[in-house]
Amino acid sequence: MSAPADKRYTQFNLGPLGGDRLSSQSPAPTQPPNKRKGSPFQEPPRKLLKGKPRGLSLPVIVSSGDRAQQALVVRNESPWDTFSRVYECELAGPVAVVERIVRPSTVLAVREFSKEAIDETLDRFKCIRHDNIILAQECFLTADLLYVVFEHQPVSLDHLVACRKWPNEIQLASVVAQVLNGLSHLAANGLEHRSLSCSGVLVGCDGSVKIARLESCQPRPPNLPREREIKALGVVVMELMDKDAKEEGAIGVSDLQRWPTGSDAVGFLSATTSTDWLDELMKHPLLTRRRWSKGYLVGLVSFALISARTFYSRFD
Repeated sequence: MSAPADKRYTQFNLGPLGGDRLSSQSPAPTQPPNKRKGSPFQEPPRKLLKGKPRGLSLPVIVSSGDRAQQALVVRNESPWDTFSRVYECELAGPVAVVERIVRPSTVLAVREFSKEAIDETLDRFKCIRHDNIILAQECFLTADLLYVVFEHQPVSLDHLVACRKWPNEIQLASVVAQVLNGLSHLAANGLEHRSLSCSGVLVGCDGSVKIARLESCQPRPPNLPREREIKALGVVVMELMDKDAKEEGAIGVSDLQRWPTGSDAVGFLSATTSTDWLDELMKHPLLTRRRWSKGYLVGLVSFALISARTFYSRFD
């Protein structure tokens, strides 16, 4: 049966197009996209240096034999060309809490020292680098004073004593262990701290405990007893436990319900009156029976920051 005459049939050719057909069509010219012109790059304002050009610090770092990130940079200029004061307060001595004038990102602490014993002071801060000793980052020399820039630790153990929250045993161990680590490092470097106290031990928001006032250190051979430091440590521990100091240098606690006689904390406090060796204290059960960590102090430090009074001076 033949198809009706009025119907048409369409055939689709699905094969590839011939090359001659491609060549017959010239591609449409492409126009480069219109680019928006950006505004000229504005550089941030730069610090204007006054006076003579600075000497490079790198030769001093290399010649000192220290790693670059640990070396103490000393500049012959005023720190107030680099930093601006935020406020002043007492943190292991009078300090100015400062920020950099250009591109500030954190706060630091600046202390003044007389130039009478400048070499000895600089040597202390150059050679002592330890996690539990306050870190000096830069020094500035003027005609009259030495300025040392430290990492900022916002509270001292005095603040922990003053706040109305008592440490538990693992928090106490976390403080004591870090102080002992710092004292042991000083001893290994032939130094003895002559003014260890709650006000001279600083604590960071991360719970790091750091011994400050290194200017109070005096030479002492590592193999000699450390009775002076251990006696001072006993007073520090007692004040943390009892929120008070006893008269005439007596060591003890009043709240036996909080600190029972057989507790490791009381045992450690007693040990500070019967040994002259740091190594013996580091082996005490208060420290060895617990996995102490600076992290256990974070909450206590946070509470001390908002509850303990700090006297300060403002700068507008």
